[in-house]
Amino acid sequence: SLVGPRRRAARTSSPSSKQGRVWMERDPNQHLEDLYFKWRNCRKCENACKDQTPNVCDGRTHIVFGTGNPSADILVIGIAPGEAEDKSGIPFSAETGVVRDEFLRDAGLARAEIYSHNLIACRPYVEVTDQWRGGIKRENRDPNAEERRNCRALLNEIIYTVDPLVIVGMGKPVVAELTGLRSITMTKMVGEVMQCTIPGRTGDPIPYTFIPMFNPAFLSRLPDRSEGSHWWKTRIAWQRLTYITDHLRKAYYGEKPPTRPFKKEDVFTAEMK
Repeated sequence: SLVGPRRRAARTSSPSSKQGRVWMERDPNQHLEDLYFKWRNCRKCENACKDQTPNVCDGRTHIVFGTGNPSADILVIGIAPGEAEDKSGIPFSAETGVVRDEFLRDAGLARAEIYSHNLIACRPYVEVTDQWRGGIKRENRDPNAEERRNCRALLNEIIYTVDPLVIVGMGKPVVAELTGLRSITMTKMVGEVMQCTIPGRTGDPIPYTFIPMFNPAFLSRLPDRSEGSHWWKTRIAWQRLTYITDHLRKAYYGEKPPTRPFKKEDVFTAEMK
């Protein structure tokens, strides 16, 4: 009942279509559903916070599981669910999703074409005093090292199952977790083509093309969308990502890359050269 990685079949058999990449013994939808039921009541992080920070198990409404095309060529990984995602159980369903989907539309992509998940599946938060309304409120925080470690097995299984051509890491914690880099400057790394290595089930490491992007929550707080801004650079990076993916499709599937619409043609062409 093992699943993936399917890209190995493409490397050895030179398939003429995407179906040549698929050699799974199980339907990916079924495997993802099984993963959800296996993890939905997870209590691994009950003792992950050593101070007075609430643990994610007791505070969650729902586990936030991945959604999208289970055979997607692009896998987008965010940092962690927020308040709205915790209530809905769907990743990127709040303002961060609106921001990310705007970049997808600009690049000629649809939400249904990709698969989305987070570094951890529960909302990490702290409790602080509400200065305006009184009482206590919850604010988002980055997942700590133990929470990331506890959820890594689920993330790996999702990567094995989707087996994308490109992994997009949105935010510094995702870049650090998947690349192992300690020194990260997102302003210099956004849109760069990198490699991350996932430990395979058989012990062999599996390399994936990896592209860092800004966290959508960070971008949503920035009003400047002019040329040269972080927002502008991210839009160009998403447009460039579609061309990188298209050429990887041609390499792995033997398909002719489709013609995609994009904005700022002169800038994009200059970057590609």
